[in-house]
Parts: sequence; structure tokens; C-alpha cells
Amino acid sequence: MRIVGLSWRWRQVAILGARFEAMSEEARCRLEALQFWEQFGLAAAAAHAGRCERTLYAWRARFRQAGPGGLEPRSRRPDRVPQRNWPGPITAEIRRLREAHPNLGKARIHTLLRRFCEPRGLKCPSVATIGRLIADAGGLRTAPVRLDRRGRRKCPRPRKPKGMKPLRPGELLAVDTIILLDTGIRRSVFSAVDIATRTGFAVAAPSASSRWSADFLRIALDVLPFRVEAILSDNGSEFEGRFRQLVRSRRIGRLYTYPRCPRMNAHVERFNRTLEDEFIPFHHDLLFADADGLTHFNHQLARWLIWYNRDRPHASLHGRAPLSFLPDPPRRPSVIPRAPPQSILAAAPDCYIPWTHTPV
Repeated sequence: MRIVGLSWRWRQVAILGARFEAMSEEARCRLEALQFWEQFGLAAAAAHAGRCERTLYAWRARFRQAGPGGLEPRSRRPDRVPQRNWPGPITAEIRRLREAHPNLGKARIHTLLRRFCEPRGLKCPSVATIGRLIADAGGLRTAPVRLDRRGRRKCPRPRKPKGMKPLRPGELLAVDTIILLDTGIRRSVFSAVDIATRTGFAVAAPSASSRWSADFLRIALDVLPFRVEAILSDNGSEFEGRFRQLVRSRRIGRLYTYPRCPRMNAHVERFNRTLEDEFIPFHHDLLFADADGLTHFNHQLARWLIWYNRDRPHASLHGRAPLSFLPDPPRRPSVIPRAPPQSILAAAPDCYIPWTHTPV
């Protein structure tokens, strides 16, 4: 950090101020305890901080050695960690069970291992310890080789990490498909939800093919008032082909859910239920009419989405609308982008007006 135009002492004050702003809350409390010590004495500072005097001496030594950064909390992991030292027959039996029954869970291994240990007078490890022993052995996880229709080996797909909670608008966009069937006519409604802000978007199409899903994604990327960084979808064929090519050309990340695990895409599944409860049944005739009826359905859907994102209260947002979390938009552009001629929304310009600029 370089500060120009200040004397040496003022530079030091500015640098310490910048370091103080970057300190954690715990480090700031420790620094305040040291300042309290300097003003009112060691005993009063120890009683005020709720720590012993020896701890305050250690904080002062770390502060003198490394400055404010020395007060940051450190790892409490001991230098010498006890190593798990179980008998060889137990670890060998765990390895045998995992090889004989691939990817068997630690709870079931504990039941089978207990039957092995009791006749031999061995102590059976707990379920948690069995999990740690499996991790120490490298996981002991195997996966069969999967081939595609051309006989090539399939690469593993990147899955959504456990506990992932996007915080920025556009950090993760979840997409899904609603398949509707009536009197032998099939219709598809592609839906998308931004997990951070709950902003929703949907378009109806004649079929669930990669052609229409790519068209849907292209419209969504133009309409959504933020940049999409990654997309989460299931393993359906409609999200391959042209859809995958568009994602790669836009340099957008891609994550998949596990097969038969819709709870990994719970946000868009809840949005689909809202569509099926509050909009689709009231425009059912337009959805299953001819191409003009499908276009009129998308007109009505675009107007409903504007209200959904701008005015509708959301329980997950404490009664606020998704667009209330976005900054104020710039001035409305003089030219409104239109849909491409090949799109089902070619005659629906309302879908291409950004919601932050569009009156109902």
C-alpha cells in the first residue's frame, strides 16, 4: 500500500487505519482490550475482557511482533494430533467390505463389522470412527466406467457442492422444465430462478428440445438485470446439445444435480409450483392452442413475471420483491432489443424489455 503526499508519521497512521478496517470482529475486541489495559490497568482490562491476565500478555506480545494482524484468531489444532491406531484385522475387514460391496455406507459397515469383532473379542469402532478410517484409506470409493452411445467414456459431471449458498445476483441460475399434456398435445414451460434474489423467468415452447431450451436461455440472459455466472440444471436431454453450446460460448459455469434428486434444485421446483398454481391454469386454453395462442400465452406470462419480480411479496425474502434487492437502473434505452426471428417470442416484445424499466 503506497500513500503519496503525507509525512512519515501520517503514513503510519493511515496504514494502521487501513489494517484496522480489514480486521475481524474478534481481533478488534482484542485490540480494544489492550487499549483498555493501557488506560485502566491490567486487572481492570482482564475483568472487562473476561480473560485471564496471561492471555492479555500473549495478545500484547503478538501485537508487538506482527501488528494488528497478530491479533487475528489462530487455529486451535494441537501440534501433535493423536493418530488412529486400530488393529490390522479391523481395517482389513473394512477394506474387504468396501471392495465386496462398493460404496457401502459407514452405518451398514458398522453393523457388519460388529458381527466380525464380537466373536474375536475385538472392540468395534463407532460409526464416526469407521468414516474416518475410510477417509484415511483414501475413501475406498469406486465408480463403474460409463460409456456413451458411441462407446466413449463419459466424463463425470460437476455437481452442485453441498451447502452452496449463492449471495450475489446471478451467481447461480437454476433452470428446469415443466411438461404439460392435454388431448395428445404436449407443451413445455422452461423456468429459471436466480437463487440469490429469487428472480424468476419462464417461457413456454412447443417441445422440450435443446433448440427451444437454448432459445429460452438466450432470452433469459438478455432480460435478466444481472450477469449470470453459473447455471444449475438436472440431467435432462433438453439441457444438452444447443443449450450446452450456448453456455460454453457465453463462458458460463455449469453445475448438475444428482439423478433422481430434485431437492438439489428446490428453488426452481418451488417456482414451478407457483406457476402451476397461480398462472398456468388460468391460461390453459392459450397454452394448448395453435402457434398464435402460444405467443399470446407468452405475452400474458411476461406481464405476470413483471408483477412477480417487482411487486409480489416473497416469504423467503421477508415480504419483499426480488427486484427490490437490485440497485436503481439507469435511464431507459431508446432502442428496445427484439427477439430473434426464429424465436417463439418474435411477436412478444414485452419479454425483452428489462423489468426494471417496464411499467405494468
